[in-house]
Amino acid sequence: MDNKTEKTVTELIQKVRESEDAGEKREALIELGYKRDRAVYPVLVEQLNNRAASIQHAAVISLGRYGDPRAIEELSKPKILHSRVVNVRWAAVKAIGKLGDYRVIEHLLKAVDDDEWIVRNQAATELKEKIREIIELKKSRYARILVRLFAVENEEIVELAIEGFVELGEEGVDLLLEAIKSPSPLIRENAARALGQTKTRRGVDILINLLRDPEWRIRKSAVEALGEIGDRRAIEPLVYSLRDSVEKVQQQTVHALVSFGKLCTVPLLNALAREKNKFVLRAIILTLGEISDIKSVPAIIEHLRSSYFVVRRTAIKALMKFGPQIKDLLVPTLSFNQSNIKPLLKDASDDTNLPLQLRAVKALGGLEDHRAVGLLKKLVENGSPDVQEAATQALIQIGCAAWGRCGALIVLSGMGDKSLIPHFIHSLSDDSDNVRLEAVRALAKVDGPDAIDPLVKVASKDRDPYIRYETVRLLRRIGVGYPQVLELGLSALKDPSRNVRSQAARLLGNFQDDRSIRPLLKATADVHWSVQESAENALTNFGRRAVPSLIEALNSRFWTTRFRAARLLGEIGDQRAIVPLEKLLRKKREKKELKKIVREALEKLQKKEAA
Repeated sequence: MDNKTEKTVTELIQKVRESEDAGEKREALIELGYKRDRAVYPVLVEQLNNRAASIQHAAVISLGRYGDPRAIEELSKPKILHSRVVNVRWAAVKAIGKLGDYRVIEHLLKAVDDDEWIVRNQAATELKEKIREIIELKKSRYARILVRLFAVENEEIVELAIEGFVELGEEGVDLLLEAIKSPSPLIRENAARALGQTKTRRGVDILINLLRDPEWRIRKSAVEALGEIGDRRAIEPLVYSLRDSVEKVQQQTVHALVSFGKLCTVPLLNALAREKNKFVLRAIILTLGEISDIKSVPAIIEHLRSSYFVVRRTAIKALMKFGPQIKDLLVPTLSFNQSNIKPLLKDASDDTNLPLQLRAVKALGGLEDHRAVGLLKKLVENGSPDVQEAATQALIQIGCAAWGRCGALIVLSGMGDKSLIPHFIHSLSDDSDNVRLEAVRALAKVDGPDAIDPLVKVASKDRDPYIRYETVRLLRRIGVGYPQVLELGLSALKDPSRNVRSQAARLLGNFQDDRSIRPLLKATADVHWSVQESAENALTNFGRRAVPSLIEALNSRFWTTRFRAARLLGEIGDQRAIVPLEKLLRKKREKKELKKIVREALEKLQKKEAA
C-alpha cells in the first residue's frame, strides 16, 4: 500500500471517529467501503453500534461493498437485521445477500416477513439468487434448505424451490416424501406440488391420502400433483374428489381428470348414475364434456332434464363440446306427445273415483304432456292428499321433460345445420312456452328463407306475448327485406302487448318502407311511452321522405303525435317545416311542453337555413 493510499484511509478513519459533522462522517464511511485495507473492516463494524441511524446505515452499505464475509455475522444480529429503521434493514439484507452463498438463506428468510415491502422484496431477490446457486450445484445434501423454503409465503421463491427438486429428480424424492408429513400446512402443500412436478410414481399413494387432508389448499395441491403424474391408480380417488365442498379443489380435480382422457369415462359415468348433489353432478358433467368421449353423450343428454338449473346449464355446455356428431342423438329428444289425452284429462278430473283419478294423473305424468299442466296445477291446489302428491310428481316429470327439449334445442341451434330447420319448426307447436321460445331462437340462429314464414306465423299468433315479442325482435335482425316480415311489422303495431308493438316499430324503422310512415305516426299516440319512443326513433330513419306526413301530423288530435312530429321535423332539418311549425306555435291553447319543442325545432331549422 503506497503512502498516498495509506494517508487517505487514515484520514477517512479519523473523520469517521472524530468528526462531529454527521454528514461528513457518513460520507467518509461510504468512501471507506471502496477501500481494500485491513484497517477498514474494524472501523465499519465499530460504527454498527453508532446510535445515529444514518451512520449505521452507511456502515451497513460499506460492509456490503467491502466484501468481507465475516460481516455476515455482524449484519445478521437483531440490532441490524431487525433495526427499527427500514433503510438499515434493507441495506443489511442486500449486504448479506452480496457477501454470502446459499448458507445465508436462513438469515434472509428472517426478512421475508418484514413489515416493509422494500425489505421483503430485497430479501426475496437475494433468496432467488441463492436458490439458483443450489439448483446449479445439483447436490441432494442441499435439498433440506429447499424444503425450508416451502414454508415461505412468496410464490416466486416456492416455485424456484420446486424447480430445484425437479432438477434433483429421484435424488430429492425421499426428502419430499418426508416433507409431505410435516406439521406445517404450507410445507405439505408445496411438497405435494413438487412431487407432482417431479412426476415420480413413488408419491402416488401418499398423494391419494392427502385428498382427505383437512386443509383445502393441500387437497388442491395433491389433486394437481396426481394429474401431473398421470398414474391410473389416482382415477377413482380423483372421481371421488369431485365431491369436495371447496370449489377450487373441485375445479382442479376436473382439470386433473381431463388430463387422463377417456380412461376416466366409465368411472365418471358410474359416479354420475349414483350422484344426487347438484354441484357434484355439475362437476362430473363438466369433466365428461371436456373429455368428449361419445360414450358419455346419452347420460349427459339425460341430465338436460334435471330439476336443477345448474345441472341443465352444465349439460348444455358439455354437449356443445361434441359438435355436429351428436345431432342424431339429440333430435329424438325434441319429440312430444301429440296423441289425444282428453279421456285421461276427464278421468283425472273425476274426484268420485280416486283409484281411476290417480291412475290418470300418473299416466299424464308418464306421457310428459304439457297440455295437462293446467289441470294438474288445479289438482295440486284442490285435490285429495294422494292426488296432490301424484299431481306434483306429474308436474315435475312434465316440467323436466320440457327443460330437456329446451336444452336440446339450444345445443342443436349451435351447430348451424340448416337440415335441422324442420325439427325446429316442429317444436314451434310444442305446448310448452319455454320450448317454443327456444325453437324461435334456434330458427333465428340458423337463419335462411325457410325460417322466415314459421317465425312470422309465431309472431302473429303465438299465445305468449313474450314469445311474440322475442320473435319480432329476432326478425329485426334476420327478416329485413322479406315482404311478409314488413306486413307482420305493420300488423304487430296493433298487438295487445306493448312490448310487441315497440319491437314492431323498431322493425319498421329497419325496413324504411314508405308504407310504414303513417302507421308509425299513429303509434306515436300509443298509450305507452316505450311504443311512442320506438315509433319516433323509427321515423328518424326515413329522413326527408317522412316530412309531408310529419307536417300533416302537426294537426293530429293527439298531442303526443304533434309533440314528436315537431321534434322530428327539427331533427330532419327540412325547411318546408318552418311555416307549419310557426303556425302551430301561434295556437293559443297548445300545451307549454309542445310549444317549447316547437321553438327548439324552429331554432334548429333557422340555424341550418343560415348555414
